[in-house]
Order: sequence, then structure tokens, then C-alpha cells
Amino acid sequence: MQFVWWFCLFLVQIDLGESLCLSDGGSATRHRAVSKLQSLGYDTSFGYQDFNTTCKWWSPDCFGENPSSPYGTWNIRTPLLANLSEKVFQIGENDALVFYGCTPPAVRYFSFDLQVFITHDRWIFASVGDAQNMLTLNSSGPTPYNTSILVVTGGDAKTRDDIFKAFASVGVSNDIFNTVPIPDTKKLGTDPLGYGLGHSVWLMALRMAVCKNKHHCEAYKRAEFPILHVKPKKKRTQVPFGLYGLRPRGTGKTEDYLKASLAELISKVVQHHSSLRLASKATLFSFPLNGRVCIKDNENCVGATRDALYMDGDEPLWMTTTTATKNDHHQQENDRNPPVRLHPNGPSWRLSDDADDMLVVVGVIHSKTGKATYINVAPYDVSRELSTGGVVDTLLEGSGAEYLPTNKDAKYLYAYTFKRHCGGMKFCTEIPSRGFPSCPLDKNITFVERAYLEPSTKVGPKAGELLVPVVLHFTSE
Repeated sequence: MQFVWWFCLFLVQIDLGESLCLSDGGSATRHRAVSKLQSLGYDTSFGYQDFNTTCKWWSPDCFGENPSSPYGTWNIRTPLLANLSEKVFQIGENDALVFYGCTPPAVRYFSFDLQVFITHDRWIFASVGDAQNMLTLNSSGPTPYNTSILVVTGGDAKTRDDIFKAFASVGVSNDIFNTVPIPDTKKLGTDPLGYGLGHSVWLMALRMAVCKNKHHCEAYKRAEFPILHVKPKKKRTQVPFGLYGLRPRGTGKTEDYLKASLAELISKVVQHHSSLRLASKATLFSFPLNGRVCIKDNENCVGATRDALYMDGDEPLWMTTTTATKNDHHQQENDRNPPVRLHPNGPSWRLSDDADDMLVVVGVIHSKTGKATYINVAPYDVSRELSTGGVVDTLLEGSGAEYLPTNKDAKYLYAYTFKRHCGGMKFCTEIPSRGFPSCPLDKNITFVERAYLEPSTKVGPKAGELLVPVVLHFTSE
């Protein structure tokens, strides 16, 4: 099996056009570390990291997947799942999973995000804490890209320490050691670690967004680095990890200085389409979902990460019977979120085949203001939470200047059009009504704007510090 992985990684190196950070994918070092772990009283087995799209043409629900960010998962054999190598897994209280391999090639964003997928017999899909991203991970290179890294996840600090000891003994520098802990499940509020019914099911997501070289990223996704499963031969008392603190959102700096220019841009877009009817104008409110709150409330967190601030047309994600109103969603306290509904029922639109029927999203390019590392805007079929494709910030740039050619703030703003048929129109993306992915003519469309990773805080921006987008729906008179 080790040879098979080494051979596959060798082929990936040829395909990359550049060397992987580990000449043999780390196979020889990993093998020696396994021997050391076995001498310390551990059994070992292997899974693998895989990239794939969860949503298929036949999927009834696509979970609001980000079309700009393919998801890598750690596929581990789990008895509850018939010992198949699945994207979700269970893990014993003394066990750990180990990634020893390379980070992605140059991208705008990547992270490892541990989530509890099922607990208390419910689908929770919630991050247990902060993601470990390219600004926080320990790695070997001058940049965090295509460099060696060791990531350990599990719920037992002694097992983690023994893994670090084993890899250090075979020459791996502790400068690249990282822990993505499963906090004490009693404090976290999940079912206990273990196997079978009554124990939590987990997922490790590797997000990788906006590749600088698409060919390199495609080759990396095919690498399928091994995931080492470490399990003590004899059960012992667990040494649990504490419930660690979360990185605070926000710097106090806002985008309010762009309010007047954003309002002017909206007005100019409306004037430009004055021959059409402005059927509606709606705001995409921000919601900084916190996985730990979802766990506590036993509600679905739809896979959200704290590395992002989501601005969404799905208003029920922010609705509660006691606090939020339609006008104060964006003023909620940092990381407080009320119960979450998986299927939205908020601002959404029908888009016909008419050439004059269009949705124009107007907003701020938060990566240009320094409040995000990258952003994207993506339309979704509300009925399936399926995106038909995302538009990243580099494609939004320049669209604001089309309407505000003399405004110095135009470089921070965008006005981007979505239609069934763009017909060569600049700054326009088509939303197909047939095929896959698509949104049929009889289904509603909504939008999500994602702002990922404020550089100075190393976590997602704070709600209230960003100006939120507005969607204008134009139709024929």
C-alpha cells in the first residue's frame, strides 16, 4: 500500500510541473514513524485525503457548497458505516488521525476545519472551533504553500504527544507540528467519542480557494495523501483537550466610509436600466455562524466556518422569536446566532428567459478594503441549495467603474449582473435553467456573498464592520 501511494504521488509530481514539498510524498518518513508508534503500543491503519464535490445532479440538497472552493475530506474506515472509507468518520477517545504531507500550492485561501457532523441523533454539521488556516498553521517553508506539514486531530493529548514524539524521532521538525483538537465532548456538548450508535460522527474539511495555477491545484487534488489512523492497543484513561478560546472577530475599522459611494452606485445602476422596471430591491444580511452555538442549540450550522462572514438572502438563518428583526440582523453581537434552518425562505427571485430579466448584485470588494483575503458572490437554487457557479473578487473588479467612472471609490465596489443569457454583456454571468448545475425557471434564486479571512485577525470579518450587498431585480415593463 505504501508503494501504491508513493507511485501515485510520483505521477502527481510529474503532473504538477513542480516538485511536491516531500520527494516521495513523505512515505519513507511516515513508515518509520509508524514503526515507532507501534513500539509505543499503538495500532495503525490508513485512510486518505480526497477532493470531491458532494453535490451531484441527483442530490436533493447540496448544503450550500461554495463553488469557488473544492472540499478535501479525510476518508477513514468506520464500523458504523460498514467499514467503508467515507468522508465522515467516528474516532475513539484515545485515537488520533494524522496528516503528514504537503500544503496546497499557491492559493488565496486554505484551511483545515474540524466539524461535528452528527450528534444527539441530529445532523449538526458545525465547526468545533476555529479553522487552522494558512495564516495560523505551522509549516516548513518561507510561505505556507506546497510545504510540509503535520496535522493531528483527536481527543487525547497523550496520543497527540506520542505522535509528535514518534515523528520527531525520525527527523521531522516540531516546527511543522499542528493540533486540531477535539475538545472535551462534555464541555463541547456533543455525544462522546467512540464507535457505533450514541457516538458523534465527524468530518475534516480542507478548503482550498482561488488557485493561482489551476493545473497545480488539480494535480494536488489527485495526490490523495494518506491519513494515518493511530489507535492504542489497550484502552486507557483519556487525557482530554480543554475547550480552547476562539479568535475574536473585528478590528473596529469599518467600511462606512464607502456608504455614500455605494448608495451612488446603486442609484447609477437603477438609472442605467431606467427603461426597465425595478421589480425589487433587497439586502443580503450578514450572519457570522458559530459552530459551538449550533452544537449547544442542537441546530444545523450548514458547514459554516468562522473563517468567513456570510451575507445571504436566506433571512431565516438569522430569525428568532425573541431578538432579531428584519432590520437588525447585521447588528447582532459577535458570533451570536439563533436557530438555523437548512432550507431558506427569505429574499429570493424568479428569473425568466426574457433578455431584460436580470439580477444585479451591488456591493463592496472587501478584499480591496483590507477586510478580507478573498470574496465571492454565488447564486443558488433555493430548493436544493445548489450553486450554479461563483464569481470571485478578481472578476468583480472594474464593474463598479462602469457606472462610476470618475469616483475614486469605484475600485472598491462592484455591480455584477446575473441573467439567463448574457449575450456578450460585460460583468455578467449566466444562470442556466437546464443541465447541471442549473436553476430551473420555476425555482427561486438567492445569493450568498462570502468574505473570507480578515488578515489582521486571522478569522472571518465581524458582522457590522462590512457593508452588505444589495440585489436589484429588473424586468420588462
